[in-house]
Amino acid sequence: MVGEWQPSTNRFGDAGLKGLADTIRAHGMGLGLWLEPEVIGVKSPLAQSLPDDAFFQRHGVRVCDSGRYLLDFRSPAAREHVTRTVDRLIDDFGAVFFKFDYNTVPGVGTDLDAESAGAGLLGHCRAYLDWLDDLRRRHPDVMIENCGSGAMRADYAQLQRLDLQSTSDQCDPLIYAAIAAGAGLTILPEQQGNWGYAQQEMDDETAVFTLATGVLGRLYLSGFLNRMDDTRLGLVRDAVALHRRILAEQRDLVPFWPSRMPDFNGDWLIAGLRHCDFAANAAGAANTATEAGTETAADAATANADDQSPDYVIVWRRSGTPSVNMPLPSGAKIEQIFPDPNHPSTRLKPSRGPSNAWIRKRSVSTRPHPSSHPPVSSPFTAPDPLKSRRAGQPSRSAWRCVSL
Repeated sequence: MVGEWQPSTNRFGDAGLKGLADTIRAHGMGLGLWLEPEVIGVKSPLAQSLPDDAFFQRHGVRVCDSGRYLLDFRSPAAREHVTRTVDRLIDDFGAVFFKFDYNTVPGVGTDLDAESAGAGLLGHCRAYLDWLDDLRRRHPDVMIENCGSGAMRADYAQLQRLDLQSTSDQCDPLIYAAIAAGAGLTILPEQQGNWGYAQQEMDDETAVFTLATGVLGRLYLSGFLNRMDDTRLGLVRDAVALHRRILAEQRDLVPFWPSRMPDFNGDWLIAGLRHCDFAANAAGAANTATEAGTETAADAATANADDQSPDYVIVWRRSGTPSVNMPLPSGAKIEQIFPDPNHPSTRLKPSRGPSNAWIRKRSVSTRPHPSSHPPVSSPFTAPDPLKSRRAGQPSRSAWRCVSL
């Protein structure tokens, strides 16, 4: 039941959850579990065994939402219960990842032992953050994702403490592209959990569209792999391989929008990751460091050497005109990298719909100050099959990943 978080006896076969966890580890992966730690189901025995002050209350009555009571983390009994639960799941099943969800509405808060309901809610939130801090101290290697019916709790107090942030529960690839395109405005790329849910029944362009959406952040991969043919599996493998490549560079990349800020309802969406121009700052630090006899000069040299690293841009087309102009630095070279045009397993069939997504990389021989060379305009043109779309038909395919 919700709140007890005991393993199901009928969902994991004869081996049970522990056997499944062992199988996952045998394949070189780690067990991740979904958890909604701040609630107790109204039918759970815990709803009776925990004291009343362990729950949100207003006017002496427990707050109930969607069949759940809300735990009040100011209560030692509430914190002890959740701590015991998480420790058990780690100790008994070897969980190394948790998705902490929150699918309830606390309303104005709790007025128990508080001057107002809002004050009680603030006290709970601060106590919950203290509990998270304690959890991270005791289990520093466990990865935790922050969620809340998608991204309803994407506040910086939690982003400061948790590894990942789900950006949405949106299931429409066309809408999710707009969410992912704008996520970098508030969430670090290495924390952005963007869903890519390729399905076998999707046409090739739609599968590219949704996979490309997750590649530049943290790819949340979903879909029935056992139903995919070799071409679709090859596409998923290429997306995962590219994502891992970008992850290795992500700490040195920052979001940018080379065309304009994304319009949620726009026909075209363009967003990317680029390397910061650390070289100039590092050179200044190197001069100071040289006088001080430190090793910062070597660091500056490394920064200059790394200046040739590619940047990445993703371009989504959801509808509208078949091409768009994107400003690029003078001397930029563009190469399509997803889907890989040279990979035989991912040669896509023409799509009947007009949507696309490309990921490309951009390489520049030098990185002058933006004012020293005006940008050039590079056209992105949709594939020929898109020209045959019916008038007014919504765009359904994806555009490919590009390293710039």
